[in-house]
Amino acid sequence: MVTTLYLIRHGQILHHDEWRFAGHLDVEMDKTGISQLYTIADHLSRHAIRAVYSSDLKRSLRGAEIISRKLNISPLINPSFRELSFGKWEGMKVEEISEPIPEDVTDFRFGGGETIRELQQRVISALKEILSQHKGEEIALVGHGGVNRVILLHALGMELKNFYRIKQGYGCLNIIEYAENGFASVRLINGGPNGGK
Repeated sequence: MVTTLYLIRHGQILHHDEWRFAGHLDVEMDKTGISQLYTIADHLSRHAIRAVYSSDLKRSLRGAEIISRKLNISPLINPSFRELSFGKWEGMKVEEISEPIPEDVTDFRFGGGETIRELQQRVISALKEILSQHKGEEIALVGHGGVNRVILLHALGMELKNFYRIKQGYGCLNIIEYAENGFASVRLINGGPNGGK
């Protein structure tokens, strides 16, 4: 019995080209981002998806709503799937940060917010709960760049220091299959109809 997770990153956000730390800021998707999620929804409508999860942040929830509407189900919100908290850095541009970021970011506290380890702990705990509720089913999760990375690293058995080695483009699709014993097999990373750009 295999449980399949379709893991999506939300679509492109407003002012994405300014390279700001969004984190827990409730920024919206722009027109391109919304279009990316409609494309994902069309793609996923060919699968027997039983549930669509998201964080409570607008960019994730709006994406889940678009997909859920296509599948004729209601999205399920879980704040544990929020993006990494960047603390005092949230809303700031990357070039405005003077504090050096170490090569191994595992236990680095971004702007006094969260560490990657803390992010993975809360995300994987929530993921295990929903996987146990949907054994043998296909489910979707509209996550965030950081959320998706820690899920993929966990599935691949890779250390958190590899966090930035995994690309997650706006509107990308990842596919992970979970066996009954919890063994994960990653079928797709940063792909899907939007090409993970």
